[in-house]
Amino acid sequence: MIIYGFVFLISIVFTFFGEKIYKSNKMVAYILFGLSILTLCFFAALRDISVGTDLRIYGSRYFSLANSFDSLGRYLKALDIEYFYLLLTYISAKWFNSITFLLFILQLIPLMIIYKCVLKEDYRKITFALIVYLLLYFNTSLNILRQTPAIFISLIAYKKIQNKEYFKAILYIILASMFHSSALFMFVLFPIEYFSKKEKSLQYLVIISIGLLLLFFSLNILVSFSKYLPMFIVKYLGYIKKGTSNLNVKYLLFKIIFELFLLYFYKYYKKDKQCKTYLYFSIFDILFYSLSGFVAYGYRLSYYFLIYHIFFIPKIYNSIDKSKDKFLFKLGTSTLLIAYWVIRYVVIGYDGTIPYVFS
Repeated sequence: MIIYGFVFLISIVFTFFGEKIYKSNKMVAYILFGLSILTLCFFAALRDISVGTDLRIYGSRYFSLANSFDSLGRYLKALDIEYFYLLLTYISAKWFNSITFLLFILQLIPLMIIYKCVLKEDYRKITFALIVYLLLYFNTSLNILRQTPAIFISLIAYKKIQNKEYFKAILYIILASMFHSSALFMFVLFPIEYFSKKEKSLQYLVIISIGLLLLFFSLNILVSFSKYLPMFIVKYLGYIKKGTSNLNVKYLLFKIIFELFLLYFYKYYKKDKQCKTYLYFSIFDILFYSLSGFVAYGYRLSYYFLIYHIFFIPKIYNSIDKSKDKFLFKLGTSTLLIAYWVIRYVVIGYDGTIPYVFS
């Protein structure tokens, strides 16, 4: 547990000093950002295969299997999972003969996307954004190997939607689905972005939420007829089929408390349309996690909305114009983020990343 804090601190320090000199010396700033990214990538890459549930269950197995195939085509044909993940695994096995390369790249993808998106939006948010990522999602990224790149590539898709580059957004969602098919659900970003900017956005949010619930229930009916459906559709429906509950009530309550704390400062960002959209994403995060009570992988879909806190929390902070409330927000957010990390990864033990073990 202590090793996580030590590595996080090193990465944050590099990013903090990079942020401070970004305006005056971008070259040195980028070097510091690079050191921050490399610190986390090597930390992720040098872990034992026991760190991360999915790595232990299928990541190491698919890597070992890659060495038993004499061609990429046969390897892709033999395994029924997304091609881009298998491609990275095959390259790691055949070219580097080490799973370390695969784990390094899988961590590099989200970090590069975060830094690129935040620096493009406002470089002054980069340290805060990194802290949010580390405490909300870093440990989860060590577990969900295929879905992590899918989640962050879908984030690029959303940025394209914001810029009204709809065709590029569609391409990025399809690209994301080549890492994890659940990314196809992110076509919902189009209506959310459109309606969240409307005057009666809350009413539209309720309609979208009800529509998604009805869609889930109707698609669950299709699962009963899975033997008559094409294989790629059956695989897709697997993420919303009824199954064992993955809902942890204490964790859900904590998530609600966290969002209520952010909502307390609504008066500062209520006129910011982008903050309002991020707020709706937070609500969808809770909604999809709540579905885990009766949908097998509802919690996995919630991750696609959880990551927008990386932008939402720093944006709220920048919108607060009273020094007293700025201090309260920073103190409260820091406390809640640390508590979130401890509750999720240490107490509940989600993702199987505690304790950290070097390979």
